[in-house]
Amino acid sequence: MKGFYIAAAYFRKSKFQVIIVALMITLAAFVMGLALGLATDYTDNFNRTHERLNAEHITIDFADIGNSGKDALTEKIEADDRITEYGISDVLIGNGSCPFGENGLLISSFLPMRFSDAEKLAVGRYEITGEGDEGDGFIPYIFSFYYKIGDEFTVSLDSGEFSFRIKGFYNNLTTGTVNCKTVVLLLNDETFDRFEAAGLRRGYHIGLQLASPGEAERLEPDMITELSDAAPGLVFAQSTNYVKLSKSRYISEKVFVGILFAAAFVVLTVLLSVIAFSLSNYVKENMHNFGVLKALGYESRNLMSPIIVAMLSLSLAAASVGCGLSYLLLPTINTILEEQSGIPYTIRFLLLPDAVTVGSIALLVFLTALLSMIKIRGIQPITAIKPMRKEARGILSLPLQRTKLELNFALGLKAIFSDIKKYLVFLLTACLITIMLCVAIFCSDNILQHSERIFRCIFGNTSDLMVRMNTADEDAATGWLKEQEEVELMFLMTQGSVCHMEGGKIDAACRDEEGFAQCGYLLLTGSFPSSETELSLNYVYAEKHGLKIGDSMTLNSNGKEETYTVSGLFQDASFGGRNLFLTREGYERLTELYSLSYMVNLKEGEDLEAFIDKIKSELPSVGVINYREYMNGMSSNYIRMLNAMIVVIIIISVLISVLVLSIIVNMILFNKRREHGILKSLGFVTSQIVFQTAVSFLPMALLGSVIGLLISRDGVCALFSYFVRDIGIASFGESVQTVSLVLCGLGFTLFTFAVTCILSAKVRKTVPHDLFNNE
Repeated sequence: MKGFYIAAAYFRKSKFQVIIVALMITLAAFVMGLALGLATDYTDNFNRTHERLNAEHITIDFADIGNSGKDALTEKIEADDRITEYGISDVLIGNGSCPFGENGLLISSFLPMRFSDAEKLAVGRYEITGEGDEGDGFIPYIFSFYYKIGDEFTVSLDSGEFSFRIKGFYNNLTTGTVNCKTVVLLLNDETFDRFEAAGLRRGYHIGLQLASPGEAERLEPDMITELSDAAPGLVFAQSTNYVKLSKSRYISEKVFVGILFAAAFVVLTVLLSVIAFSLSNYVKENMHNFGVLKALGYESRNLMSPIIVAMLSLSLAAASVGCGLSYLLLPTINTILEEQSGIPYTIRFLLLPDAVTVGSIALLVFLTALLSMIKIRGIQPITAIKPMRKEARGILSLPLQRTKLELNFALGLKAIFSDIKKYLVFLLTACLITIMLCVAIFCSDNILQHSERIFRCIFGNTSDLMVRMNTADEDAATGWLKEQEEVELMFLMTQGSVCHMEGGKIDAACRDEEGFAQCGYLLLTGSFPSSETELSLNYVYAEKHGLKIGDSMTLNSNGKEETYTVSGLFQDASFGGRNLFLTREGYERLTELYSLSYMVNLKEGEDLEAFIDKIKSELPSVGVINYREYMNGMSSNYIRMLNAMIVVIIIISVLISVLVLSIIVNMILFNKRREHGILKSLGFVTSQIVFQTAVSFLPMALLGSVIGLLISRDGVCALFSYFVRDIGIASFGESVQTVSLVLCGLGFTLFTFAVTCILSAKVRKTVPHDLFNNE
């Protein structure tokens, strides 16, 4: 019971500080709980969905060669003991594009499939997520963010343009995404027959489940080769695997969670600093009372434990509230992340992440309180009868009689030296907050305002158009394009898939000399290939398989093998770090090129849509894609995610700054109420005292900003690079610009001054009469 009174006395005397600490604990739990929930359960949603839909570990699309070919495939699959279950669906195969995102475009392989066939599948089931009464077909759930049931869906394929009304949306792990280049369209029989009658080639969509799912990436090329050998004449179209899908579907989530964990670290660091300072200050100001209690027979543990237990209880309660509040923001974040992953996620209570969040915060608060209260052991009963001594001012001082500074400014600076510990806490806060703000500025500079920087890493180039043609039409088409005055630049960039027997399927792109010149920013070390026997390799793939410049690498395509020398390493997120570059001659050593893609840049000011119409009119045999729209479509959800992340960072920064300033300013005003009364009796007005208080924070705000900005100059870029390194980006954008750094530091300093002025305004209630009170 006596312990209760000691704890109650602490809460009564420090109620404002306790409220601020409780709010900061709530904020820390809010951010940390959100990050842990997304990092664990959200990612596990892929595995749960995979199990629920009995999804494939490898999918392969082949062109049809008749019933005999299908029978041969089935026989080969059933004889392979590495395959535990499989499914074969009859589809149509067509390459093309469709509107996607906000004024964007999706380039993909589209596989029309009969809905009636999809309903019969046991492997790779299609889960309907929304359905209307009328319509012609279902499209992936990821499209539901841009289309509604009943809308017209138009897809431009090699054999023409097709439209149908959307009946609903489906969820499927392998064909319901847009970043693995295969999109199935589930159509009714009438619409399917219309697609087939227009000339789309028939094919098979094969789903394989393996005894060892982790081997999917390595076994994928084996499966393609063996199935091709089983049915001679079978033409491979596209494939993907479990490992690639699990990575590609959560790119945004990984970046977002990383930033949330960084923000949680900042909030926790500031929180623990504030708790340590607040409790130490309480012990210092109540040493006389603690001495009296020890003289009455209380032991140190009797004085420490009630307050420590009270702080522990406060942390458990506030952290639980913070975790609960995080569920209010989760629906908004879930919408943003679902837009990238394309996998529906059901929000639910997460006991383990919440328990870890509450437990870890409570433990940190307990340890901090214990270490802060430990000095009570040094207090002796004699302290009760000793007069209280003023704390030494230290070697730092500001003699007012010799200063040339304006008096109010000088009084403000002098206040720093009277209690340096309070200001050091704010110095740490200013440093960490500035780093967080620099993260937001980095996102804005490198992605939102100058999107071409991230586009170059994700898409490999920032061209205006992609022109696709058969090799038979190449000379005529390229000759015509070079003659057009609107064209500024044109280069070859054709992509395909080959097999590296030590690492599985890998995407290969062949470029011409001009094409390599345009992607020089991707090169990390070495050089791009200059002969038919060289290749350059994505650094992620090179690190994973122990390859370096000068090593040999054997590639296989349709049973033919060739050996190449690694000439350089580059970064590129187009294929999650699994890609390489070859010269055209090097690519043709492996396989014959039947179709080509050329990237075209127009001169500044040229009408892009008008030029596209011109190509369609003059070159009816080629396909043309607005590559700008493709980049906009594929990046629109990333942009929204980063906008949301910037808003979260700014809100957290503002809240931390205001809370820390509130607790420090309140303590300063309380400790200096008599001094302020003296100043008012000498003729100082409220505005002058407010100015003095606000000025006292400026040096720490400015110094903390400078330290934070120096760390952020290159540190923020390194932080982002760490988050996206596994997907193929080693250097994420450019360092934060000096102008942005300066504006950030000045902005935070001015914000500190403004907030401190507002918080100090209550000094108006202090009057000289307070000098004669014992308050």
